[in-house]
Amino acid sequence: MSRSSSVRGEVLELDGHRCQICGYDGRDEQFRPWVVPHHGVQTGKLGMGGSAERDTVENAVTLCSTVDGLGLPPNRGSFFGLANEGSCHRLVEDGLVHILNWDPEQRTFDVTDTENRRVDPARLWCHRRRQAEELEMIEGALHGVHKADGQVAYGLWRLWKGDAFKALDPDAKSFRAFCEARDWRTSSCVEMAETYELSKEGGLEWVPGEMMRAFKKRAKDAGLIAPRSYFYVRLPEEIYYRTADEEGLREQMPMGCRLLKIGKTVWGLRANGGRLLDPNDEEINVVCVTPNGDS
Repeated sequence: MSRSSSVRGEVLELDGHRCQICGYDGRDEQFRPWVVPHHGVQTGKLGMGGSAERDTVENAVTLCSTVDGLGLPPNRGSFFGLANEGSCHRLVEDGLVHILNWDPEQRTFDVTDTENRRVDPARLWCHRRRQAEELEMIEGALHGVHKADGQVAYGLWRLWKGDAFKALDPDAKSFRAFCEARDWRTSSCVEMAETYELSKEGGLEWVPGEMMRAFKKRAKDAGLIAPRSYFYVRLPEEIYYRTADEEGLREQMPMGCRLLKIGKTVWGLRANGGRLLDPNDEEINVVCVTPNGDS
């Protein structure tokens, strides 16, 4: 094996076969041709056989590139906001994008874009990769999201919080889209992440192994989650109520009256945005009753 081939392989391995600017993922064999070592981040361009002393791991970094006959890497998006951008490698080679402050030990750097503006380091894969490596382990552990306990909720929360999932999938428009792309139960994933956030804010620990139903009950008892309100109708007067305290409402009922929960025993009425509508979509006047009995 030639020195150039050896350096090339080591650079790609060190950088995880990913573009260190935009994060294009070339780990899968079919996408690997679109990632290449770019020489010259430390001592000028020469490398890959052009200069033995400059053909080093410290003088190269992995960037996405074009492939003859295939063009740009698939599904890259427009990292620099250009309508017809080339690969990151081509933009750097052409001097439209500049790599600055190369740290060969940490393998991190800064970048200025085509308008000579400094790109936020938080967007650069070289700065995000450590977080991404941790998130990838979390993602692997969540495969299938087969249970809704505290440990799974923590992993989902880590991916959801601050759109951290974009470190793994920059093209995902939302956390829901990220979950859908992995065939996860999207609504459950969002609910678990949001519930874990609630536990963090309220200082109520959601421990591994505790299922979501049990935790939400504890959260309700602790006042972190408001009890869910339902609609009721009192017969024979036909007075409609909305309350989270069914037992308290029943205690107020005069002798001879019945209280029925809407949706289970009364046909034709429906709830919409906290309102109760009749079959003609006309809003029904409802008496709201708080748990302490106030109307």
